[in-house]
Amino acid sequence: MTEHTKEPWSVAGIADEMIVAKVSELAHAHIATIHHNENDSRRIVVCVNFCAGISTENLEGNEKLLWLAEQYNEVKSLRSHAEAQVRHFQERLAVFQAQLSKAKTLIHDLRTPVETGLHNAKVMNCPLGVEKREDELRRIEEILNWKEAD
Repeated sequence: MTEHTKEPWSVAGIADEMIVAKVSELAHAHIATIHHNENDSRRIVVCVNFCAGISTENLEGNEKLLWLAEQYNEVKSLRSHAEAQVRHFQERLAVFQAQLSKAKTLIHDLRTPVETGLHNAKVMNCPLGVEKREDELRRIEEILNWKEAD
């Protein structure tokens, strides 16, 4: 097994351009300085720390490990997409619930004139009017008593 500086590694310096490893409570070993981009330093450190305990030989040219990393990235991407879809559907559900509430309020308000029409149809002995108003009241009650499925 090829020896390398033990993990964990970390970034240091004003712009996180240095890669260091803690060798004792008071000392750090300077491993490298990245002059182009501090994000490169962070990426190197993350990769090294993630691979702690895996020999360099097992990392080099490891097609299975590469395939696993690709699958992981694909799953992460799919998960992000699914989470965005869930948020979208939750937002749409909230809009639909608000619209349903308004519709139920309107239908509730329409019940009184229908009840008055039913009363008048009974007083006037109009069976067709009674039947129509009773059907309207039944439909109103069905809507007002509708419950969302759990």
